[in-house]
Amino acid sequence: MKDPDIITEGNVDTNLVSTLLSLQGVNVDVVNHQHGCNQVAGTMQDKFRDRFALGVIDDDKRKPSYFEEFKPIASSSHISLLQHPKGRHLFIIISEAVEDFILAGAQELGVKLEDYGLPSELKELKKRTKSVKSADDPVFKKLFKRLRNATDFHILEGILGYIVSRKYTYTSEELNAFFPQQP
Repeated sequence: MKDPDIITEGNVDTNLVSTLLSLQGVNVDVVNHQHGCNQVAGTMQDKFRDRFALGVIDDDKRKPSYFEEFKPIASSSHISLLQHPKGRHLFIIISEAVEDFILAGAQELGVKLEDYGLPSELKELKKRTKSVKSADDPVFKKLFKRLRNATDFHILEGILGYIVSRKYTYTSEELNAFFPQQP
């Protein structure tokens, strides 16, 4: 069996991506969890050198040097999509971090994290998301299902579903269409 080609950097990131994919009926075995953006980039370069790979990372201050080779396709408030000019590698950058992404989605939809047993303060939420258990935590899965209609969650879900079905045939123009167009 081939290595899963959607590569995430954190436990809660893995939960987010697999939850959004499962909502579209996609087998969540396509998610490859790594530990940090450097390992995501290394896996993309080593194991996926000549084939498709999608890295999903936070907007860390220090990014791997491989990241510098990528060109932007489109962005929204909390999602940036970048493509490598020489291959089928993409990065989705969640800014600033997945916790900010969660809080913004909850605020947009008026969802109270406390209703899910989660803290609504960034520092406390980070403690919960950094747990190894957050990769499969049903509380986060339930929350992500509720937040899927928030603008950036919707964009992320659309991109993920599209990419899984079109790994080798997607175009930058089609990917750009998932983002609200700037006037």
